[in-house]
Amino acid sequence: MLPVLSAVLGVLGAVVGIVAGLWVHWYVVEPGDGELISVARTLVPDGFTPVSEPGVTGQMSVLLERGSVHVDATSLQATTLGVLSTGLQEQGWTLREQVDPARTTGRVKVQRDGLFATVFVTDALYDDVTTASIQVSRGPSSPSLPVTVALGAAAGIALGVVSGVIVFQALSRSRVRRDGPRPV
Repeated sequence: MLPVLSAVLGVLGAVVGIVAGLWVHWYVVEPGDGELISVARTLVPDGFTPVSEPGVTGQMSVLLERGSVHVDATSLQATTLGVLSTGLQEQGWTLREQVDPARTTGRVKVQRDGLFATVFVTDALYDDVTTASIQVSRGPSSPSLPVTVALGAAAGIALGVVSGVIVFQALSRSRVRRDGPRPV
């Protein structure tokens, strides 16, 4: 009975551990949606006005990829990718790819502290308005999702097996007390 009880509690512990690992990764390890929204607000280029509040878009499944934050902004003035990338680097962002500093249309991809951001600028296509489309997403985090889930599953299995042994011993003791000593 001990092996069966320990195995059942070990499997139950693994399931609980996997769920706990997912929760820890989602809410503790990775930046939250609120942090992404806050960062998106700081990425609106100088002289641009947000069209709306930043919002979460994209995947929302724990097993796939979490959503990213998107915000659009407009300006009556044009800007260059060089000015935009310099401003982002002054804020502590690192360029993920080089840009042509003289271009007025294109994207600037940056990263910082486990976050990826892309600012795509389109120069005065309609009504002499320049638009900036900003997207902020979660980058690689440490520990990674598989590591967090594996640690949660391992801890759950260990706790389940130990619980199985403890429950078995408690049941064995209660059986001896109820029946009294066994005749020899």
